[in-house]
Amino acid sequence: MSFVIINPNDLAVAVAGLERTADGMDELGANAAPPTQGVVPPGKDCVSIEVAERLVAHAQRCQQVISRASNTLLRFADHLKFSAAAYSAAEADNTQALGGLAEGDTSTANVYTRDTSHYQTERTRTNTAGPYAPDDHVKYYDKYCKLAPEINSDNIYNGSGPASLDDATGAWKSLWFLMASRFQRCEKVLTELQAKWSGPAATQMAEAAAKFRDWMYTFYEQLNCTHRQVENISFTFRRTCRIMTSPNDIAENRRKAKEAAESCDLGAAQRKAQLEAEYQEFCIRNITAMQFYDRTTDSLLAALPSWEEPPLPPNTPLSVGPRSQTAR
Repeated sequence: MSFVIINPNDLAVAVAGLERTADGMDELGANAAPPTQGVVPPGKDCVSIEVAERLVAHAQRCQQVISRASNTLLRFADHLKFSAAAYSAAEADNTQALGGLAEGDTSTANVYTRDTSHYQTERTRTNTAGPYAPDDHVKYYDKYCKLAPEINSDNIYNGSGPASLDDATGAWKSLWFLMASRFQRCEKVLTELQAKWSGPAATQMAEAAAKFRDWMYTFYEQLNCTHRQVENISFTFRRTCRIMTSPNDIAENRRKAKEAAESCDLGAAQRKAQLEAEYQEFCIRNITAMQFYDRTTDSLLAALPSWEEPPLPPNTPLSVGPRSQTAR
């Protein structure tokens, strides 16, 4: 009986490929880092402040996960180095390669096949998330419902604006694009390795690597979800500005109301009443705008993905199969 014996050089090629992928993940967390800084509240209101804080925390968590993914790839590479050394030793002794299986054995066939059944569920959840929370929740209503319309208007119009949200959207989108190349590189390395290696060690590696590759694809999808959610938050702020009465309109109303109050002509009282009614309309409109901003951003933030930890390879080196006489 003959056995499949992998060339240690093929394992060395896989090791180099995984190490390059790990370097690429490090670059992802450094040069194309998630926006952990620079996201400033677009407005001066409490909703905008929470938006910025939660987006920064989301990015910081992402960066931690990227670092752990890089370490995981290096651990996979270390395990392959161990197997390469074992095979080299076996060849030197002219004995059966450690972990080999008989030719024709398909124990690792399709182990690397990716299970994508849950990906559509994730995409559907992301794309169908409505603009309002299920319970129509308005989180900060008590904070802005008692404010004068000019204060609510000033908080939205005269804050920092959505520029940093737009920058964050671009950063997440770039991260998403770059992650695609990292995933493809890892996919190529593992697929080529599968075609050349079989046996207990190969099966153990394949099962662990398949889980990690599934994680990489899910992470890629989550980056796409994040950039779209941040983009929607920026759009929501801009729409809130359009709904909100401008500070200039409110200031003009107050100026005219003061003039009417100081006037002694017969129509002054009527003009003042009309201006006060308009002012109350401004108040209602601005509170409505803040309610829209509050509930929509709360829903969008809630829909941000929860970064999952990358699965780890086995804690021990890859298993070694029985030694048996090589067919001659």
